[in-house]
Amino acid sequence: MAYIGNSPGVASQRIVTTFTATASQTTFTPSSGYTVGYLDVYHNGVKLINGDDYTASNGTTFVLASGAASGDVIEAVAYLPRGLSDGYTRAEADARYMDINAVTLPTQTGNSGKYLTTDGSDASWGTIDLSTKVSKTGDTMTGDLNVTGTSGIRKALIQNTGSTSGDYAILQLQQGAGSYWQAFVGANNNVLNFGVSGVGDFLKIDSSGRVTMPYQPAFDAHYTSATSGGAGWAKMPVWTGTSFNIGGHYSTSTGRFTAPVDGRYFFYAGGWCVTAGDGTRIALELRVNGAARILGGIQLSDGDSPAPIAGYHIQLNAGDYTEIFRYHPITVSYYSNTVYSFRHGGYLIG
Repeated sequence: MAYIGNSPGVASQRIVTTFTATASQTTFTPSSGYTVGYLDVYHNGVKLINGDDYTASNGTTFVLASGAASGDVIEAVAYLPRGLSDGYTRAEADARYMDINAVTLPTQTGNSGKYLTTDGSDASWGTIDLSTKVSKTGDTMTGDLNVTGTSGIRKALIQNTGSTSGDYAILQLQQGAGSYWQAFVGANNNVLNFGVSGVGDFLKIDSSGRVTMPYQPAFDAHYTSATSGGAGWAKMPVWTGTSFNIGGHYSTSTGRFTAPVDGRYFFYAGGWCVTAGDGTRIALELRVNGAARILGGIQLSDGDSPAPIAGYHIQLNAGDYTEIFRYHPITVSYYSNTVYSFRHGGYLIG
């Protein structure tokens, strides 16, 4: 049986849009548009003749010569031939896109090398001058391989294959005078550092895998003179001396520690104290932003004895502050001796 209408062919897409007409409606818009000359229109199942019964000339709408009655079914069958779609011929594609077989990568010549940089919109080749040297004494790297093409960034790489007893590979990435990443690899010194120039290493992994973080927030506070507290609940007298206070996050004027970053922290409090009688109990409470959070109970074994250290592990948000409150039924005096002091401290775990 012969095909009625435009043949879709093997390389076409057929899209049908069905409308229910309103009274005297003449203009219709197929949902997918159409290619001029490739649209069939049916009115209540009867195929219409293009040019006589309807006009389809703009690829968007078609117009009936006579208005349809309310409730009539108008069906538009659009054919989208692949041969008429946008696309490149092989010759056009070869002319537009780079032939990867024709790309020549830059090679090292003499005392220079190459590296690729990009700013997100374009890429270019920079040059590394390998004529300079880099040396290392202890944990300090001196010298610099001159890198051009990327302002402010220093990169250094050196191999000393003539000596296996010292450092034979060094890499440093640094943005101006700001943060840096360094790796020293050698038979006697395998070190990885992260830090800031002029400040020091914030994190260091040594050749045995030990990790040190010398700038990690931490403090240990103690009394500089004997102090005491009466019966009942009260905030502990402020520890005005510190063995260390990395970052200055503990205040010797308020007795508060303020968290510099979100994270898990560990705190402790306890030490030597004196009471008028044996068996006096002491409760130590960690408060966060003034609200009670963790309570620890301890009991003195003698009138003049140490109180066990109470530890607290807690999650804090940046800006939260902590304080230690205490309770005892009678007056308790707290020692200030360097060794026997009643003390309080804490540090960021991570």
